Amino acid sequence: MSNYAVDPLPAGVSLNDLKATLSDNASAVIMAKYTFGDLKLYGGFEYITFQNPSDDYSGGFTTLGGYTVLPGAVNSTAYTNEKILRVGWLGAKYAIRPDLDIAAGDYHYHQNDYNTETCTNGGLSASSCAGTLDALSMMVDYRPLRRLDLYAGVMWSQVAGGLASGYLNHENIAPSIGLRLQF
Repeated sequence: MSNYAVDPLPAGVSLNDLKATLSDNASAVIMAKYTFGDLKLYGGFEYITFQNPSDDYSGGFTTLGGYTVLPGAVNSTAYTNEKILRVGWLGAKYAIRPDLDIAAGDYHYHQNDYNTETCTNGGLSASSCAGTLDALSMMVDYRPLRRLDLYAGVMWSQVAGGLASGYLNHENIAPSIGLRLQF
């Protein structure tokens, strides 16, 4: 789902109208967790396929919240060539003290080339070209009170090929700091 993101809106389109790209998806996931004392290790792998839907919804439809996808605003042929997305991740969490944890994660996405045309410019020519996303993250979580968490973390990510199509920067560092109060 996406909005029209243009001003002025096309004739006959309101702020409550959306566009949609539809697909039939199938996936399989395997995950694991291992605990050794204060150390927890996590890992997983997901395999997802995207295919054109069995119903093209050419007459449009109404979504949750009452938003309308108008006839002609439905793309039901985005996956003429099947898209395959593979996602893998590894993580670790260590309890330094009962009120202080550190954690780290490593993530990798790989997408096949499902473009119906030749990919150019290192795969940047279309989001349907083969591509990858890699990310690393680290976090510290401190719990000074029973219902209060103070946390800080950072994530580095990098995209390439089709998964980088449309990005202004192919590499990003995202720091975060905050608190969580639970009731």
